[in-house]
Amino acid sequence: GDMDELGSKNKDIDKDKKRMDKVEDELKDRKKELGKVMREQQQIEKEIKEKDSELNQKRPQYIKAKENTSHKIKKLEAAKKSLQNAQKQYKKRKGDMDEMEEIRK
Repeated sequence: GDMDELGSKNKDIDKDKKRMDKVEDELKDRKKELGKVMREQQQIEKEIKEKDSELNQKRPQYIKAKENTSHKIKKLEAAKKSLQNAQKQYKKRKGDMDEMEEIRK
């Protein structure tokens, strides 16, 4: 009976070994998948970093452009104001001149 018992023990061991092999294969597959996912993630992170530094390079230019624009707008506003003032002055002077003309007549 000892030999039979040994045989069935061997069978059990074989079964366990097969199960272990299967688990190891699955593990290998999972590791492969994980590796792939990790690589993809690294690629995405790299792209994010690149875009970030691109943005950081462009930010000062953008701020400068914005400042220039608001500076130009302020200058324009000032020019508009002085033009309006000049027009007012001109109208007033013209009015004065017309009055003088009237008086002269």
